[in-house]
Amino acid sequence: MHTDTALDRDHVTRALVTATEIAGRAPSIHNTQPWRWRIHDGVADLYADERRHLAVADPQRRLLVLSCGVALHHACVALAASGCAARVDRMAYGADPEHLGTLASVTVGGRVPVTAAVMRHMQTIRVRHTDRRPLTVAPVPAEAIAAVRAAVTSNHVGFHVLDRDAVLDLAAATDNAQRDEVDDAAARAELDAWSGSGRAPGVGVPDSVIPVRPTLTTVPSRDFGHAGTLDVTDEHDQAAVYAVLYALGDEPLDWLCGGEALSAAWLAATEHNIALLPMSAAVEEVAARRTLRLILRGVGYPLIALRLGIADQHAPAPPATPRLAYREIVEVTEGVPAASANRPSLTPSRNSGPSSRTTRDLGP
Repeated sequence: MHTDTALDRDHVTRALVTATEIAGRAPSIHNTQPWRWRIHDGVADLYADERRHLAVADPQRRLLVLSCGVALHHACVALAASGCAARVDRMAYGADPEHLGTLASVTVGGRVPVTAAVMRHMQTIRVRHTDRRPLTVAPVPAEAIAAVRAAVTSNHVGFHVLDRDAVLDLAAATDNAQRDEVDDAAARAELDAWSGSGRAPGVGVPDSVIPVRPTLTTVPSRDFGHAGTLDVTDEHDQAAVYAVLYALGDEPLDWLCGGEALSAAWLAATEHNIALLPMSAAVEEVAARRTLRLILRGVGYPLIALRLGIADQHAPAPPATPRLAYREIVEVTEGVPAASANRPSLTPSRNSGPSSRTTRDLGP
C-alpha cells in the first residue's frame, strides 16, 4: 500500500515507542518476555534477550524466537493502528540460533489509512489472555476455524487440524514431555524460577493463572510442578479443536514467522469468541516434536500446538499476567518527547504496510 505523506522524525519515534510498548503485551513461553527493542534513526530493531532464555526447556531457542515473533506482530498491529506503514526486514535465512543478532528491523515508511479491522485487532490485544481452564461442550463454529486458518496462512505458516487419533498422540507426547520435565532436576529448577512464588517481579506465571488441580482434559494442560489458585470445573475438552502450526523449514526465521502467525491466530480466535491455548510442551522435547512431525506426515516442521474452544462465558477471565516495565525491554537512542519515552509501565496486529519476508510460502 502506498503512503500519502512522509512523517517527521519525532512522529516516527513516537509511533515506534508506542508500538514497542504495546508489543510488551505479547504472550511468551512462561511469560519470559524474551525480547529487546532498540529504537534509533527511525527504526526499531528486535533482539532476543538471552537473560530470559529457558536454557533447559528450550535449548535451541525455538520458543524464544517464536515468542519474539508474537511481539513483532503486535508491534506491526500498533503501527497500523496509528496510521503508519511498516516495513519489516527479517533475519537472513539460516541464521545461527546461538548467534541470532537482529531478529527483525521495523521501519516506518509513511502514512496509511486506519481500518476498522486494525482497530479491532488493537482492542483484542488489550483483552487477549491465556486460559488453562477446561472448555464448555459448545462446538467451535466452522467459520471461526476458517478465520484462524486464514490468519495463520497469511503469515506463511501452515495450520493442520488434528483428528481424534492425532489428538490422542498429542496427549501422550505432551504428557511424556511434561513428566520428563518435572522429574528432571535442572528442568524443574528452571520451571520453579519462572512460576509461582519463585518468579522475578514482572515476569513468569503467577499462581493465580495456574489451575488449582489438574484439568480433566484429553490433552493435559501445562504441569508447573505445583498447584496454583485458579479454580477449574470438571468440564472436559470433548468439543475442543486441536491444531498444529507448522513451517516448511526448521530454522530461526521459520520460528520467528511462527510467532507472527500465532499472534494473528490468537487475535482472530479472540475476535470470534474462541479461547486459544498454546501448548508448547508438545514441541519442547525431540521425541514430542517427532510425534508431531509424524502427525504432519512429513509435510512440515511443528512450531506449536493449539487448543481452540469455547470458554465458560459466565466465569470471570483469569487475571492478567505481569509485565516488565517499558524501560526494561526498550532502549531509545535518539531524542523523543518526554511524554513518550521511558514509560514506567505498559498500556494496553496486522502489518498494513509493505513487508519483506525471506521465507517459503505454504500457500493458502
